[in-house]
Amino acid sequence: MIYIGRQGKQYNTIEPALGKGGEGAVYRLSGVPDYVLKVYRDEKRTETRHRKLLAMISTPLSPSAMSQVTWPVDVVYSGGSFVGYVMPMIKNHEDLNAMYSDKYQTTLSDRITIAKNLCAAINAIHNAGQICGDLNPKNVVVDPISARVTLVDTDSYHISDQRTAKIYRCEVGLPEYLAPEIQNKLKREGADLRTASFPTFTKNTDLFALAVHVFALLMNGCHPFACAVGNKDNIGPLSNGQPSVTAPQPIDNICNRFFPFYQRKQGIVTPRYAPDFMSLPSEMRDLFVRAFMEGFDDPERRPDTVEWYNALSKMQQNLTVCKKDKHHMYSNHLRKCPWCELNNTMQAFSAAVAATQNTQRVVQNDSHLQTNGATTISTQQISNNTVNIPDSIWSKPWMFWLLTVVIAIGIQAFVWLQWGDQIISSLFTESSSSSGLGIASGISNCAASTEIGRA
Repeated sequence: MIYIGRQGKQYNTIEPALGKGGEGAVYRLSGVPDYVLKVYRDEKRTETRHRKLLAMISTPLSPSAMSQVTWPVDVVYSGGSFVGYVMPMIKNHEDLNAMYSDKYQTTLSDRITIAKNLCAAINAIHNAGQICGDLNPKNVVVDPISARVTLVDTDSYHISDQRTAKIYRCEVGLPEYLAPEIQNKLKREGADLRTASFPTFTKNTDLFALAVHVFALLMNGCHPFACAVGNKDNIGPLSNGQPSVTAPQPIDNICNRFFPFYQRKQGIVTPRYAPDFMSLPSEMRDLFVRAFMEGFDDPERRPDTVEWYNALSKMQQNLTVCKKDKHHMYSNHLRKCPWCELNNTMQAFSAAVAATQNTQRVVQNDSHLQTNGATTISTQQISNNTVNIPDSIWSKPWMFWLLTVVIAIGIQAFVWLQWGDQIISSLFTESSSSSGLGIASGISNCAASTEIGRA
C-alpha cells in the first residue's frame, strides 16, 4: 500500500508486516531499506498523537543520535488523514534484559560497554531538550555483537513542542523503573500517568531509570530495590507461630526509600544471585547512593548521563581478569573474584534445593514408612533424609532380659508338668483323664497369659 509523507514523498509498504501490536503494525518500505513505517490502528490515529509526532520531527537530533534512537523522520497520511510515521529500522537486536540473562555469556566489560552506550543514547535525547519517560527494558534494545544500544517506541516519550511549549505526555511506564516522586504523586492524587498534575516525567526521572539499568548490568541482572527474606533471622518468629515475614517488593522499596544493598533491615537480605555491593568501586557505589538515597529528597542530586559514562569508563579501565575463568572480570580493588564466590554460593544453594526436592519426593511417594512391618513412622518424623524410629518399651534393654526369664520359666514348667503327668498316669490309671484335662487347660491359660504380656 502507498502512503504519502507530509511533504509529498511516497512510501510503499511491503507485506507481510514485520510485527503487529496493540497500537498498530510495522512494515518494511520498498526502496528504503533502512527505514520502516508504523501504521496505527484506526482508534489510535488521534490528533494529539499526530501533533506530538510533528513536534518530534521538528526537534533536531544529530546524525549520531539518530543511529541510537528510532526517532520519527516523517509523518504519513492516507487520503489526507494521519495514519502513522516513518522511523529508522533496527536489525539484530535483543531486549536489554537479555544481555544479563543466561542467553549470552557477556563479561563485565561487555556489560559496562552496554551501560555506556545507554548513557550516550539518553544523553542525545536530553541534549535535544526532550525526555524519555518510559525507560523500561523493552524500550531499550541491544545489538549483541556490537553492544550498540537503541531506544525504541519513542512515540510514547514525554515530548515538549519547542515552538508552542505544549507538553505531550508519556502516558505509560513500568513502576519498577519509575522514580519515587512520580509514584508517590500518583498515590497522593489518586491519578495515573494520563491525568496526574505536571510535572510527571522529567530529566531527573530518566536518570533514576538509567541508574536502575546500570545497576542491573553491573550486578548480574539484579534490580537495585530487590530483596529477600533472611531465613536465619526469621526462624525464631516463624517457630513462635507469628506471621511469616514477606520481603517488600521493589516498588515498595522505591517509594519508601529503602535501598537494601546500602541499608540494613532486620530479616531482609539482598538476593543471593547478586554480588556484594562492595564488589563495585567506591566511586560507583557513591553514584548509586546519590541516585537512590540522596535523589529521593532532591532529584537534582542524581548523577547525569555524563557522570555515569565517565565513572563506567574508569571502572572498565581498572578491571582484572580472573585466573580461573577468563569470562570473569572484576574491579582491581578486590583480592578475590566475586563471580567465583557467587558461583560457589549458587552451587551450594542448588545442592540444598536438590536435597530438599529429593526429600519431598520420598514423602510424596510413600507417606508412611514401615520397619519390619511392625512400627509405622509418620512423614513428620522424616528430617534431612534420616528416618528416626520412635521409642517403645521393646527398645529398652531390661525388657529383653525380663522376656528371656519369662520364656525360660515357661519352658521349665512345661517340662516338669509333662514329666509329672507321666508318673501320675502310671500310678492312677482310672483318674488320669480328668487330671490331664485340668493340667492341659492350665498350660493353655499360661501360654495365653504369656502372649498377652508380649502384646
